[in-house]
Amino acid sequence: MSNYNNNTQESIVRQSSLKFVQEYANGLGSSLTLKETFSVANIVADYCQNGWSKELGEKVEMLDKHIKDKYRTKE
Repeated sequence: MSNYNNNTQESIVRQSSLKFVQEYANGLGSSLTLKETFSVANIVADYCQNGWSKELGEKVEMLDKHIKDKYRTKE
């Protein structure tokens, strides 16, 4: 039963993360690529499940820079 609960919880976190990313992309006023969507969702899910870490912070900085650079050029 414990494995079922973990899988259910993980599924909920992933679904919620994808919904967050969709709302985030709408806030940017542009669509993220599928790869960007999964990258952001995985980072959000990792944070929800494991909390903040130095490694996660580095991933967030790299992805944030990529997205800012991409959308800054379209302004």
